[in-house]
Amino acid sequence: MQRWSFGLQKELKRTLIDIGYMGNRGTGLAVITEHDPVPARWLSTYPTRDQRTIDFLSQQVSDPYFGLSEFTGSKISGRNVARSQLLRPYSNFSSITASRGDGYNNWNLSPFKSFRFGERLRLQLRAEALGAMNHPLFESPNTAPTNSLFGTVGSVAANQQRQVWVGGKLNW
Repeated sequence: MQRWSFGLQKELKRTLIDIGYMGNRGTGLAVITEHDPVPARWLSTYPTRDQRTIDFLSQQVSDPYFGLSEFTGSKISGRNVARSQLLRPYSNFSSITASRGDGYNNWNLSPFKSFRFGERLRLQLRAEALGAMNHPLFESPNTAPTNSLFGTVGSVAANQQRQVWVGGKLNW
């Protein structure tokens, strides 16, 4: 994970301009991690297609969870189920995965302007903009290699509108 931030400040006469950026990016991260795989000891180690192992794992066997009220409504609901499903650590779940996508990229701006009136009176005008560039944050891409939408981003994770506040502060 890489994280970075930088800021620029420039004072023009009695005006301070302050712009900052913060970002992070993950490189070399797995897109999907399967937390409920078929254990390696049941998988083929041959460099070519191993039809015997494929047939063994895909063979339909009696589902020991069928008819149990605790599993009603799960994706595995038939009388029979593939043997590979029952060999998984969490066999009553069809899949347990985690996915990662792009980092969070957001710009916030806060310009302030201070005025001095005599010795004791100061006025500060402020404007703050959250999500100043007003761009969406996208979901992770589709990672199912057999899906025709593989590699595409189908939705937006967050699309908050730009929020702007304007205010003043009087010190005496």
